[in-house]
Amino acid sequence: MERLSVRRADIVAGLVVVAWTCVAYLGSFAGRFVLDDRFEILRNPHLRPPASLWRAMFTGHELPARPLPYLSFAIDHAAWGPRPLGYHVTNLAIHCVAALALFAFARLSLGSPRLRDACGGQATVLAAIIAIVWAVHPLDTQAVTYVYQRIESMTGMFCLLALAAFARAAAGSPTGAPGSLERRWLAASVAAAAAAMACKENAVVLPLLVASYAWLVLGDDVAAFRRRLPYWAALSATWLVLGLHMAAQAGKFQEFEGMPHTAVEYALTQPRVILHYLRLAFWPVGLCFDLPWPISRSWREIVPSLVYLLVIVAVVLRGVVLRRPWSWLGVAFLVALSPTSSIMPVAAVAAEHRMYLPLAAVVAAAVLAVHALIRRRVTPPRRPFALAVAAVAAVVVAAWLALLTHERNLLYAAPGGIWLDVLRQSPVNTRALWNLADVCQEFGDLDAALAYADRVAELNPRLAVFESLVAWREEAGDATGADRVRRHAAATKERLSGAAAPAAIPAPAPPPSLPPR
Repeated sequence: MERLSVRRADIVAGLVVVAWTCVAYLGSFAGRFVLDDRFEILRNPHLRPPASLWRAMFTGHELPARPLPYLSFAIDHAAWGPRPLGYHVTNLAIHCVAALALFAFARLSLGSPRLRDACGGQATVLAAIIAIVWAVHPLDTQAVTYVYQRIESMTGMFCLLALAAFARAAAGSPTGAPGSLERRWLAASVAAAAAAMACKENAVVLPLLVASYAWLVLGDDVAAFRRRLPYWAALSATWLVLGLHMAAQAGKFQEFEGMPHTAVEYALTQPRVILHYLRLAFWPVGLCFDLPWPISRSWREIVPSLVYLLVIVAVVLRGVVLRRPWSWLGVAFLVALSPTSSIMPVAAVAAEHRMYLPLAAVVAAAVLAVHALIRRRVTPPRRPFALAVAAVAAVVVAAWLALLTHERNLLYAAPGGIWLDVLRQSPVNTRALWNLADVCQEFGDLDAALAYADRVAELNPRLAVFESLVAWREEAGDATGADRVRRHAAATKERLSGAAAPAAIPAPAPPPSLPPR
């Protein structure tokens, strides 16, 4: 009977997690296609019939294809065509499954033998708070509302499912009988890991996350690792899926073409980036879709952030040496970020969608730290009241985060809204200016499109913004408009041959067809 009541509580908590997630992201349904959505989904001929689903999985338009996300794009394209609503429904469904997987994983972890005494009595509530705060956090919007970044959210979903399945296998049978149930959950963990590898390259760290979880949270010894040796072999074999995928897409990873910085410069810049991610995790104000981040070149920029990060790493390593369960959250955060925030010099120095999975570790650490503080500082008679107050505070925080997420989604829904927000924070962002030119042209305001294109040319004359506008007009069958763009481009290039420095030229005002921000 007690086990049944616990199961009912878990089901109710899971439904609450999904409800919070859906409410926070209802505004995403009005979101438009932006940036890579247009090229990799709308203009990708391999996602449309008569192309096969197999071809869709392995053939991108301008970027490398990731098999499972591109398969889902093809299915959405067949069901919804160019209408973005269905794609956003799929993205939200993926995010809801990820939130449920995080809830299940947290619930199982907090009920494990090493954490049961400290957290077992509040495991369901704590797990629900962790999952809700993570799911409604606005730092996740780029991975959820930006359709193409389904690649990131789907990877995170499968990683969380793999971790949850492993935690469930470690929990054993409710009746205490070992055997087939554990093997089935371990097989499910391997299948989820293989799926994650077929989504994105940053899933490479998943076997390390699972192994460190078994060592630090479950307290497995060498004998336990040996007992699960077939599982560890199968889990490691999922790297072959990633290796085959990367070999098939070799030469298509534009993230590493024309690097403006070295691996060392990139690595020395990442401590500031990681601290910025942590600041956004606790105070998500100032989010930017196209985060402009210069390379740190002076020691004044490098040393302070590097010292802060080394302190964090030292604290985590001390916990690992002492085999403290809480240290796994630090390991998970650092390891999950390592593919993009270490020595691999990706062209984009910082991007908010990279925090999709690492954010879960930050949220869990914050929630459990408050819980531990109450247990240590509040006397037992007053502890229920303190926990109740903390739960109410968590609801208030979640509501605030959900409101910020709703407001963030409004930017995706407004024509050019997300780019106007980028331009407000970085007036010299040529990608934002170029995309605003495309949006203005799409809405029939060619004068405004040319004004934004002029600004792009003033900042970087090598960018083919006018050629892009001409191609768009010709594709739309507007020969007159295409000729006008050509003549305007020639006049602009002639004018710029003796122009002043680009930084002295103000950015154009938002055109009437776009909402000001």
